Amino acid sequence: MKNDAGGVIHGGGAITISGNKLSNIGSLSGVALSFDVPLENEGQVRGSQEITKTGSGPISNSKSGVILSNCTKLHSSHVDNDGYMEGTNSCEIHAGEDLTNGPSALISGGILHIRAHSLTNRKVIAARSGIILHLHSFSNPTGTVLYSGGDLTCRGNTELKSGK
Repeated sequence: MKNDAGGVIHGGGAITISGNKLSNIGSLSGVALSFDVPLENEGQVRGSQEITKTGSGPISNSKSGVILSNCTKLHSSHVDNDGYMEGTNSCEIHAGEDLTNGPSALISGGILHIRAHSLTNRKVIAARSGIILHLHSFSNPTGTVLYSGGDLTCRGNTELKSGK
């Protein structure tokens, strides 16, 4: 499915997308969005209640991309976030392999839960209520921010790589 620049897909209720791939350059919004396909986003993906992505297909959120909902749950093999991702109440990202964040932000107004083989932060990862990380390796170079307004928990066999 392709939603071109200037295209608007809006549902007053739930929107479910399945098939081969979702490529969004326009605006996709609804109360609850659910999809199980690879996502290439250069536009706006907004769920007033939740966004749920299942399946192993990758997620690519470009510099102009916004993925935003009250409760954001993204499950994928790879997540590449060059844009902005937020769960205003909670955010859960499970990347079977790699999660790369930046040059923009990954934010949660509540708890942020990240599970990935490796996490590379190139800008800002922040959560108001707490962050839970399940990782093998984590890179947070000089000039980047990992902020938790509550507990910060690292689980797993985590190798930390940071700047000075």
